[in-house]
Amino acid sequence: LELNDTQSSVLAMVFQYCDDHGLLLDDLADLRGVLQYLREHVDEISAYGGMSTQTVGVMLRELTELQAQGAEGFFGLPEFDLDDLIVLDRDGRGVISVMELQDCQDKPALFSTFLMWMLARLYLELPEVGDAAKPKLVFFLDEAHLLFDGASKAFRDQVEQVVRLIRSKGVGIIFITQSPKDLPAEVLGQLGNRVQHALRAFTPDDEKALRAAA
Repeated sequence: LELNDTQSSVLAMVFQYCDDHGLLLDDLADLRGVLQYLREHVDEISAYGGMSTQTVGVMLRELTELQAQGAEGFFGLPEFDLDDLIVLDRDGRGVISVMELQDCQDKPALFSTFLMWMLARLYLELPEVGDAAKPKLVFFLDEAHLLFDGASKAFRDQVEQVVRLIRSKGVGIIFITQSPKDLPAEVLGQLGNRVQHALRAFTPDDEKALRAAA
């Protein structure tokens, strides 16, 4: 949702309010409904620290933008089952799963939100395996530059943290993009291997990036 620190703390407060009152947040429509209700009944959340109607308005606008990109199809019931990604066939071989997000270049917020939700869930739910001989799951993220287009520093830091820590859960992540410069330096620094091919330079900036990659 690209919220600042204040707005993020308010959202956390809303989640706590829902937990305390037994309110289910199964999809984005539920979250929108709670935000709209609390905007009209601000006194009900004053015990949690309070919030301004302006802050709620910003959150609702960001939520509308995310929904416009098709987020309802990802967040709701039935829930996306991550166990479906970690399966073996009857011969004991891994299964390849392909997830396609059409027109992902026009939906950067949806692309990054779903990916970070998926990786965070895997990190929280999978057991520690340490330095395993081979990963139990590997993600190949095509058009990886879309994950970082217009991303805030806080988001880049979150990606770096997930990439650094999730390897201990037996999960590998491979970023696929046209040029190494498409990825933030802090993320590049966490990669254990790099495969480069067919790098071309057409402009002075391309030549500089090519020299840096070499």
